[in-house]
Amino acid sequence: MSRTRIIMLIGGFVLILLVIEVVYQTTHLIITGQYPSSNATNMPTVAPIKLTFNNAVDPTSIKYTITPAVDIKVQVTKGQILFIPTAGFITDQTYTFNLSSVSTKGGGTTTSRQFSFTTKYLTAAEVPSWVNQANLQQTDSHLNSNPIVAMLPYETLDYKIEYHLGNNQEVILDIQLYGQYNRPDQYNDYIQQLKDNKAAALQYLKDKGFDPKSYTIIYTPAMAQSY
Repeated sequence: MSRTRIIMLIGGFVLILLVIEVVYQTTHLIITGQYPSSNATNMPTVAPIKLTFNNAVDPTSIKYTITPAVDIKVQVTKGQILFIPTAGFITDQTYTFNLSSVSTKGGGTTTSRQFSFTTKYLTAAEVPSWVNQANLQQTDSHLNSNPIVAMLPYETLDYKIEYHLGNNQEVILDIQLYGQYNRPDQYNDYIQQLKDNKAAALQYLKDKGFDPKSYTIIYTPAMAQSY
């Protein structure tokens, strides 16, 4: 067998392998990302379950369950599925998510996944940025009914105002108060600082035309809640 023929045979074999690889990659479905992680203990109550895949999925092929049951809106974008809790998850609750089947478009392979997670209340600063963005995209109507969303976050040297969405998709304000407390004899001054900064934060909201009493507000440090 001539050297040229051998090279042609090797080239043909390599081409066949490449075709097989392309077919495999375009029809085989693999989960490449998952949120939250299995057995996570800090899943935000307002966060969606997110699964990403190596290929676009067929929305009609998705079969899943969540225990305990939760009202879910499924959003599919090419190789990503968001399972969005329409009224949020219950805080400090363990859920089991079971994706029993999902297939690629065009009748490709099917894959599955099951995992559990426990929810936890997190402030806006603690929630992953993509979660807040996803929630904002799902709740653009809040810009009309809650224009305060458009002006947050807002921060000064004395305080920071953020927001997150509650279990019923209502806007909840997170206000962090800054103060200095270096010595025991400064404690009273520190408390007064927190009071003054809280008053300044609330006054800012009023100056912008918002009534602080219309919102649930969570303060950090927590002691400021009672001032």
